[in-house]
Amino acid sequence: MKQNKINLNDLLSQVRDLNKKYLIEDFSEEYRNLFVKMNIDSKYAEEMIKNPFGSPSSQFNYFFQNIDEKSFQSYLKDFKSIKKKYKYDSYVKEGHALRKNFLQQRKNYIFNSAKFIKFQTSGRTTALEKLSMDYAEQHFVGKWVDKLLKRIYPRTLTIKYEDLSGFIKSAEIQYRKPYFDMNCVEAPLIDRIIGESIFDSFLLHSFYNVETKSYQYYPVKLIIDMRSKDYPSEIPKMDHE
Repeated sequence: MKQNKINLNDLLSQVRDLNKKYLIEDFSEEYRNLFVKMNIDSKYAEEMIKNPFGSPSSQFNYFFQNIDEKSFQSYLKDFKSIKKKYKYDSYVKEGHALRKNFLQQRKNYIFNSAKFIKFQTSGRTTALEKLSMDYAEQHFVGKWVDKLLKRIYPRTLTIKYEDLSGFIKSAEIQYRKPYFDMNCVEAPLIDRIIGESIFDSFLLHSFYNVETKSYQYYPVKLIIDMRSKDYPSEIPKMDHE
């Protein structure tokens, strides 16, 4: 059944238009050049452009721990100038609004509901901080479902979810002990991020699909419902252990 609302591809198109409006390609190029000026590999610039709230690598941290104060202030001034030139804060605000609207259309989805998870913060939070919490929640949810499947094994969970094209599908998932030998490896897939920017990116987490007998990726943020034969009305409450 097709969703009668924008899908992830629509969101991607909206963000691309926003990138053109704010000349984000030019912003990114100047940002990379600043990193070159700082004698930092441009790959770190790519990481921060893609995910500005991600954890910097140890090598990147080492540079900032050893830079002198005068140089640091100079680079910081340049960075603020680039952000102002391209109105980056306004870009983030509008991009966050696009993502928020996309998720608002899915506010009844199980893991978009405060009934299951809500990370608390003190004081006001910026758009980037809210996005950072969003990604943290997605990782937490994926790991929590893994723990739940292991706890109820050999029983299964049936999930209803929206795929990346906006279609509603279902899958029966189950805990599966990783298996390794000389000829075969059967283990969960490494988490992936789908999307082109911080605004249209979502976590793909793998679960073992009983029907296909293989691990498959699912967008945890787009899981609509999750049920077990042993919990006909609701699944066990989520904890933060």
